[in-house]
Amino acid sequence: MDAFDTAKPDRFQQSLGSAWASFLSSQHCSREVGALRRTLDDHIHQANVSIASLQQDSSQRHDLVTAAVAESQSKIEQTATSLAEIGSLRDRISTLQREVGQDREHALRRFAELSDKLGAQQNGLEGVRSIVSQTSPDSRNVEEQYRVALEKVELLQGELKELRAEKVASERRLAALEHRIATIPQPRQELPEEAVRVLGQILSRQDGLVRLLDNQDGDVPTQSPTQHMLHASMLEPRAPTPVRTGSHRNRIEDTRPSTAAKMRTEHAPQTNAEPAMPPHGQDIRSLYLIFRDRYKASPPKSDVGFIWEFIEGIESPDMSIHVQESLVAILPDYVTRSRDTRRKKAQRRINISKGLTWRKFREALVKIPTPS
Repeated sequence: MDAFDTAKPDRFQQSLGSAWASFLSSQHCSREVGALRRTLDDHIHQANVSIASLQQDSSQRHDLVTAAVAESQSKIEQTATSLAEIGSLRDRISTLQREVGQDREHALRRFAELSDKLGAQQNGLEGVRSIVSQTSPDSRNVEEQYRVALEKVELLQGELKELRAEKVASERRLAALEHRIATIPQPRQELPEEAVRVLGQILSRQDGLVRLLDNQDGDVPTQSPTQHMLHASMLEPRAPTPVRTGSHRNRIEDTRPSTAAKMRTEHAPQTNAEPAMPPHGQDIRSLYLIFRDRYKASPPKSDVGFIWEFIEGIESPDMSIHVQESLVAILPDYVTRSRDTRRKKAQRRINISKGLTWRKFREALVKIPTPS
């Protein structure tokens, strides 16, 4: 019993000591837990800071990536456009290459043709030189013939100018006579025989003068030196055959015809003069003179419209059709037959190109034959 009582306080002390030791160890553990907690809080704070910085970096990188993607898309579109342009440029280059090849072939053919022509001309020149050396070995004689031919050409040019002046004077006299005839009151008084004769000569020569001046666009063209050397001996001064005025006949002929010869010439049918024109031909001639004076006084804005006015001014329907058909034959490049059956103006049977001028129409009008 005593032994048990003494052992009991020892156990209590041991229990108390173990409890104290446990308390001390728990206190130590709580301090370690607090330290661990503070360390963990520090790590958590650092982790939060790192996460925030990583989020900011990722946001910036996302913005950069988005901008790079947009820029790449624009560059891709530009590249696609450039590729399309390059494709079109390739097509153009291929087209240009084909055209250059064709032009080159054409140029080579043209060069070959010119070379052949040059060779032929050289051969012809050699032949001309040989002919000249055989026919006229004396160069002075050739030069003299060439000079004489030039003098003859100059003489013909001067005569042509005089003929033009005489033509203008004849037209003025004719206009004055027509005005006088128009102003004569009814009943008309017969003109003197001399006035009738002069008027007949002017009317008979007018067509020839008009045709001569219409066919002559400029001065008489001169021949080349080679043609002069070959044909100088054959050149003779020739007066224009359509008309022979009094002053011109004095220069060409040595003697004037007698009065009887003049009477025979006036009353006999002339081989060079045109036959007497029917009334509708004379109407066209008068109409032409009116339109010619209008054109000289005030040139129209459109030659084609002016030509249509002339054609529509022809009173005879048959003569109008004849003139239009003749224009189709004489001016095929400018006048064609009209195929429009529902045309507004029935008298218009042709189509006239805008390139037709009054001058070309006048030249064609002179060439129109008299209707049968």
